[in-house]
Amino acid sequence: MKDNLSIYIKAFLLMSAFFAMFSCVDDITLDFPAYEPKIVVEGTIEQGDVARVFLSHSQGYFDSVGSDSVEVEISGFTIMLPEFLAKTLVLDAQVTVSNGIITDTLQLGINQYVFPYLTYTGSSIIGEPGGVYTLKIEAEGKVLNSITTIPNPVPIDSLWFKPRNEQEDSIGYIYGFFSDPADETNYYRFFTKSLGRDSNWVHPFNSVIPDRNFNGKEDQLFMVYHGDNHLEDPNDRERFYFKIGETVLIKLCTIDYDQFRFWNSFQQNAGGGGNPFASPVPTETNIEGGLGTWGGYGVSISEYTVSLNDSTSAK
Repeated sequence: MKDNLSIYIKAFLLMSAFFAMFSCVDDITLDFPAYEPKIVVEGTIEQGDVARVFLSHSQGYFDSVGSDSVEVEISGFTIMLPEFLAKTLVLDAQVTVSNGIITDTLQLGINQYVFPYLTYTGSSIIGEPGGVYTLKIEAEGKVLNSITTIPNPVPIDSLWFKPRNEQEDSIGYIYGFFSDPADETNYYRFFTKSLGRDSNWVHPFNSVIPDRNFNGKEDQLFMVYHGDNHLEDPNDRERFYFKIGETVLIKLCTIDYDQFRFWNSFQQNAGGGGNPFASPVPTETNIEGGLGTWGGYGVSISEYTVSLNDSTSAK
């Protein structure tokens, strides 16, 4: 009886201590400072093409995300966009690009093949290797500036196809060789377009590489897989592969160090998949007064029809 009573008393004391402990805990309210959005720039000028700039606002981590759709009217056209996305777009900016001789004023228009479809596009300046291009953006009482160059292009020497495995030899990856120029530091970015399947250029997730480990190598090996095209069926398990019989354009771009820093840091952050325990990596930028990137691209494009034949010279 005494043993049972002792057990009851101990249990009562433990429960009393438990409730006392939690009754002493105060509610904690975290008061985060208001987030001030910044203008985010994604701008390019490629060899042989005009300048293209997409503008948006950055968002705070705790900002609400609406699921409704709203109408946005541009140049007489009306498109439907998710409400949260429409709120981030910068639609009334003055965007100019200069090559040191002439200045091109970019016009906002619709590009149905690039989500979210609204892009500032130039008309009078065409990118050339060795050119220097200054970007100026005036919006919302702010002025953003940046400068970039277009490096000399590097051609692809040869291409071939390697099946995913012996059981699925109709889908796989494209391999190739290119010669890295010696005595200079180079940075590269890859894009592909499968004709009849892709409406625009896509890129593999890890799309940028520096030449620090192969500077001056005449037969540098590379491999590309089909990048994620958001207009394709996300349930198609073959969408990340190239397919026998299709014709593919492979675009090898030379970029400057600022572009490499931006896309490399962007890939590292995106690779965390939103994991709150992943080590944070600051995304680099070359935009003065904002975030994002303005970059020139030297371009070399090769056409390849996917087959099981041996290596073929690039066209």
